[in-house]
Amino acid sequence: MLSERRRVRKAGVRARVPSPGGIVPTRPGGGRGMRDADVVVVGAGIGGLTTGALLAARGLDVEVFERRSVPGGCCTSLALDGHRFDVAASLFYGFGDAGFNADRRALDEFGASLDVLPKDPSFQFVFEGRRLPVPRSRRAWVEQLCRTFPSCAGGLRAFYDRLAALYDDVLRIGFLPVADQSLVELARLAFDRPALVARYLPLLRHTVWSFLRPLLNDARPDERRRLRALLDADLAFGTCATAAEAPLLLAVPILIDRHVGGVVYPRGGAQALADTFADALVHHGGRLHLGVEVRRIAVARGRAVGVELADGRTVRAGHVVSNAGIWNTFQHLLPAPVVSARTRRHVARLVPSFSAFISCVSVPAELVPTDFQNHTVVVPDAAAGLSRTTICYVPSLDDPSLAPPGRHAVTLVHVAPYEPWAADSGAPAGDRAALDREWTARALDLAEELLPGIAARGRVLATLSPARLERELGRRYGAVGGPAQVRSQSLHRRPGHRTDIEALHLVGDSTFPGEGVVAVTLSGIHCADRIAPRRPDAGRTARRGASA
Repeated sequence: MLSERRRVRKAGVRARVPSPGGIVPTRPGGGRGMRDADVVVVGAGIGGLTTGALLAARGLDVEVFERRSVPGGCCTSLALDGHRFDVAASLFYGFGDAGFNADRRALDEFGASLDVLPKDPSFQFVFEGRRLPVPRSRRAWVEQLCRTFPSCAGGLRAFYDRLAALYDDVLRIGFLPVADQSLVELARLAFDRPALVARYLPLLRHTVWSFLRPLLNDARPDERRRLRALLDADLAFGTCATAAEAPLLLAVPILIDRHVGGVVYPRGGAQALADTFADALVHHGGRLHLGVEVRRIAVARGRAVGVELADGRTVRAGHVVSNAGIWNTFQHLLPAPVVSARTRRHVARLVPSFSAFISCVSVPAELVPTDFQNHTVVVPDAAAGLSRTTICYVPSLDDPSLAPPGRHAVTLVHVAPYEPWAADSGAPAGDRAALDREWTARALDLAEELLPGIAARGRVLATLSPARLERELGRRYGAVGGPAQVRSQSLHRRPGHRTDIEALHLVGDSTFPGEGVVAVTLSGIHCADRIAPRRPDAGRTARRGASA
């Protein structure tokens, strides 16, 4: 970690009390005046921080503006009464020596390190009362599924074998945003790897379930139904889509990488990852301005030329990178006349992923069993599906410093409709105190099966409704995964980083490959490579390993 004095000098602002992340906020009117930059990044989510830190490490002058007081976006923690609650991100891929190790590659190029705790099992399901821990070994996981759904055993083994082969294929090709590739680049790929491309193209039409279902023709109907409910829960919190919606090729790294690169948990919680990326940005000469809102992206003659801040100042730049989400970027940050009619129609038609109601609960330590897993997904009734599914984080199990002695920090996440919080169709959602109380009671009731006594003995310290997710985290429609990862707006149909406004780039979960920390890190790497390609010797390359 950098010394405080060096960090302040790098940030180019006057010394003052640092934020919890160790980055000194620039307040309007404080410090020295803003200056021009090579690149301005709007939003300090993981995608924006990755792009900014990589470009700073490659020698560019980078300014990152974040309206909140802490960096990280959805990869952040709430500090409440001595607890630190993970808000959204809690399951971390991408740090292994093999596989889709985007976070490891980014850290290597930053020259930074992060203390992580390997997880085996990675997480667990409680499915209709039965505990199903997800081990690092793919074979062990498949055999556990076969014991749980015996009539589906043959189809499950064939399905996971095919996923593993596809995983290795994806690593050979590279998980690149097709929308950003030129016709020449796509033609070169088809010429260099014709057999691989020929195998891939027919799979673009498949969802996970449309591919798996024919392999289960001999299975009992009730077991097929229950297996689909388990897959829905697994994919929903990795892609924000169900098995019938999630594209097969998108699900390949999600369902396989946990068995290749593995799953880790950062010591210090989700915020520690965001803080490490923010420190890397500052270490390489970039400047992170917290508590500073961008009001407008400035455009002149069809080119992004900088940003206007809420206090009236303007920062000029050669490139602007928006990590503010596709809806906020094109419907709010850009002047309407500069957005093409085609882009306006495309953005307006995008379907959001589901929204959520999140409860942060302090519980006595004795309520949490000693063999409990930090990340647990509870499906009490396969027929009810996601409507009664609970995802539960207890990060203080992995890192006791995240809660006071004798307590645990518990985050409960439930799928919740956005509309009840909205005043009218299309309008931003507002606070609804009675609705919040109703959903808090529902969350505690559903969690009773998992943690008996939580309703009576737990203390709810905060809740985040879809309205608060929209207002405080910038999640339009409360959508925890940005635009939904359905076939019509995923993979080759999901935006890359280029826009039809020159020098304006997108990054984050609105872009390929989509939702999740490792996905937005990969998005940040691709975006940085578009602006300033990395040195050939920078970072590690993804290595194969799905055959184990």
